[in-house]
Amino acid sequence: MIIGLNDIFRGRNVLSLCECGENYNWKGICENCGLIDEDYLDLKSASHFPYDEESVTHHGDFRNHSVMNMAVMTRSNPRETNNPNLRRAIGKDSQFEWGIKKNEILKKNIKTVCKELNLPNLEDSCFHFLRKIRNFDFTGKLLEDIAIALVYLVIRMDGRPFTLFDFKRCGYDTGKIYQYYTNFIIKLGLYNRIKRQDPIHFIIKFINILTRDTQEDIKQALAKHIKWLFSWWFHSKSTSNIIDVSAFNNNSGLTMMGACLYAALKKDKQFKIKQERVANICGCSEVTLRDYIKELKEFSADIKKSG
Repeated sequence: MIIGLNDIFRGRNVLSLCECGENYNWKGICENCGLIDEDYLDLKSASHFPYDEESVTHHGDFRNHSVMNMAVMTRSNPRETNNPNLRRAIGKDSQFEWGIKKNEILKKNIKTVCKELNLPNLEDSCFHFLRKIRNFDFTGKLLEDIAIALVYLVIRMDGRPFTLFDFKRCGYDTGKIYQYYTNFIIKLGLYNRIKRQDPIHFIIKFINILTRDTQEDIKQALAKHIKWLFSWWFHSKSTSNIIDVSAFNNNSGLTMMGACLYAALKKDKQFKIKQERVANICGCSEVTLRDYIKELKEFSADIKKSG
C-alpha cells in the first residue's frame, strides 16, 4: 500500500500500532503501556540522518585524472637550472626514493577523493590500509585508481551508504576501481569484513537530500514506512534473505527506494519532488524510475488485496 507522508505522520500506518492497540508516538513509545517500538530503535541506532552536508557539484567536463599525478611527478633537469634556490630544492628532492613519492601521491589522491565524497573522517582508516599495501606491485596502474579503490574498500568495510555509482558520478573509472577493490580483498583476506549494505542507511541518505529542511520526527516516520515497503517489495523480487542494494540486479535496489520515496512524497503539497531529481539521486533514468513506480503501484495493490 502506498501511503502519503501526511498519512504516515498522522499515525494511519497500521505498522505504528502497539500490541495493546494504541499508536506509537513519533519517539517510538506507546503512551498507553510504555512499550518501545523495535523499528524505532533500529532507526535510532543507524546514526540517524548524518548526511545533511552539502554535496560537491561538478560543472563542465570531468577533469583528466592523470593531471593530479603529473604535477607531483614533474622533474627538472639540474643542468638546465640556473637559479641557486631551485638548484638546492632539486638537490633535496633527489633524496626521496620512488617508494616515498608513491606514498605521498596516494595520500594526496585519497584526500581528494574523500573531499569529493564529503568523507573527511575516513582518511585515517584509508591511511591505515595504505601501509598494508605499500609493498604491492602497482606497475602499469594509475595511482589515482589505486587510491580510489582503497577508499571504496574502507567504505564497504565501514558500512557507509555509498555505491560505485557515487564514484561514477564524479567521473572515475568504476571498472578499474572494482577490479583493484576485489584484488585488495583477496590479498589482504578481508572478505569476511565487508559489510552487507543496510537499506535503512541509503533511505535516510535519500530522505535528507529530498527533504533537507523537514523536521526529524517526520523524517523518522517516513524512513520507517519506506523501510517496511522496500523490504516487502525487495524480497518479492529476490529469493535471497540478504539485502545488498548495489549488488542486486545492476543497482535496481536504489531505484526501488527512489520509487517508494517519490510515491510517498508526491501526495504532500509541501514537497515539490520531481522525478528528474529522484532519478539523479538513485542513478537511473526517468523512464526507468517511472517503470518502477508503475510496478510499485501494482505490488501495493496486491498487498492491499491480500491483507
